Order: sequence, then structure tokens, then C-alpha cells
Amino acid sequence: MRRGALVHLRRAATVIAALIAVSACAIRAPERTAPPAALYDAAIIPGLPDARLWGDDLTEARRAAVARNLAEVERGRWLALGRPPQGVTTDVLAMSGGGPDGAFAAGLLTGWTEAGDRPEFTVVTGVSVGALIAPFAFAGPDYDPALRKIFTEFDTADVAELRIFAALRGALGVADTQPLRNQIRALADAALIARVAEGHRAGRRL
Repeated sequence: MRRGALVHLRRAATVIAALIAVSACAIRAPERTAPPAALYDAAIIPGLPDARLWGDDLTEARRAAVARNLAEVERGRWLALGRPPQGVTTDVLAMSGGGPDGAFAAGLLTGWTEAGDRPEFTVVTGVSVGALIAPFAFAGPDYDPALRKIFTEFDTADVAELRIFAALRGALGVADTQPLRNQIRALADAALIARVAEGHRAGRRL
């Protein structure tokens, strides 16, 4: 390529980049109105008034609500087992969000299995990535290989697809999480759902 043509090509690329940048500045995402902060504490899940609690604001009433929920789970498990509660323990696993914390939780669970004293959890819950891990933790050690795969083999491309130009055209994000949805669909198969249902029938809760 001649030097003059190369210079023109560089200039054209610079102009195009500048036009994209300017057009991006002119794009506005749809406005969203946040609810008043005063209503945050008043929000409830219909039919589950005690399901939403602030962990750092456990009043006596809320502690009592948590105790009632656990007691209900215990009663259901005792009925499912068909025997009195003597010797029946309630093991609760709660996992936080955040990618690194998810990797820690997965490593903890698989290491716990190898240690030989991992319990069968009565209740399993989680937030964000913790919620993604929860079904595998609930299903038991047979699903440790799935956790290892998720946190040792998955790459960015397995969970998100960058869409820079779509964002410049007004999309609400620069990434599409369809790859993550595909992974969840593949991992949360009929066998896993059946295992979770089996645990539910035994009085355990996810």
C-alpha cells in the first residue's frame, strides 16, 4: 500500500471513531424512576411477608420470624422422615454474591466433601452467584464436578458476550449474558431438578 493511501486510511478511521464517540454521547438510555427510599423497608413479597429481611437489622420481631420459618421447615422434615425429631439436625447453608466469593464457596464445598464430614443441608440459599451455586450444593456431592467446571473451566466468553456497538446504539449494557443463560440451561438439567424435588419431598428446602 502506498504511503499516501495509508495516510488517508488512517484519517478515515480517525473520523469514523470520532463520529461513533460523538453519537454515543448523544444517546440517552431510557429514564427509570427509582422508588422512594422510604418505601424500601415496606416492600414485601406477596404471600411471604417474612421472606425479605435485612441481615444487619434483625429486630426481635424479625428474629422471631426467622425462627418460625426454620421451625416450619423442621416440622416438614420430621413429617417427611416419619419419625420424631430426636437426633435430627438442621444444617443451613447461605452463600453470598460476588464472583470471587462464589469461587470460594465452590472450593469450600468440594473440599468439605473430600474431608468426609459435609452434611446434607436442610436449607440452602444464596444471593447472585450464591444462588447459582445453591442448587448444586443442595443436590449434594455428586454435583461437585459441575462446580469445579464452572469455576475452573469457564471463561468470560462462556458467561457474557461483549456488544460494544450495540451499547453505542443505545443498548442498556455493553454485554449480553445469553451465554450464561445457555450454560445454566445445560447444567440445570432434568436430573438436577429431579434431585432437588427429591430433597423437597424429604422436607428440605432450596
